[in-house]
Amino acid sequence: MSILTFLLLALSLANLGLVVVALVRPDGKWNELSPTTLQRPDFSGVVALSSGSLSQLLYLFLLFAWQLHWMRFYPSNPIQTYFLAGGILLSLIAFLAGCAASGLTRLAAIIVAVTTAFLWLLAAIASASI
Repeated sequence: MSILTFLLLALSLANLGLVVVALVRPDGKWNELSPTTLQRPDFSGVVALSSGSLSQLLYLFLLFAWQLHWMRFYPSNPIQTYFLAGGILLSLIAFLAGCAASGLTRLAAIIVAVTTAFLWLLAAIASASI
């Protein structure tokens, strides 16, 4: 495994960790151990975090498929094209829904959406150059 692959894996796992933190503490308050009032989760926040994490998991699957040589990568490979389009679309949904969210959920969704979209664009450039 090269250092670049290790950095991409670390960035992906950091994104997933940020999603978990935003799901556990959507308001960003760390001083309360048990909430006094039960609040309904923010719909746009849940949509943003779920689509961002799905995009990140899809990218990790593509990264592992590339590293383990499960499939050949070339620019007109249909499954690769669907993965790239789906990942970028999920990142776009996460960004737009994250803009409508609030608190830590908003920040986490936007950060995950932007970094995952960057990773997908990097994968598209790498597959076009093969």
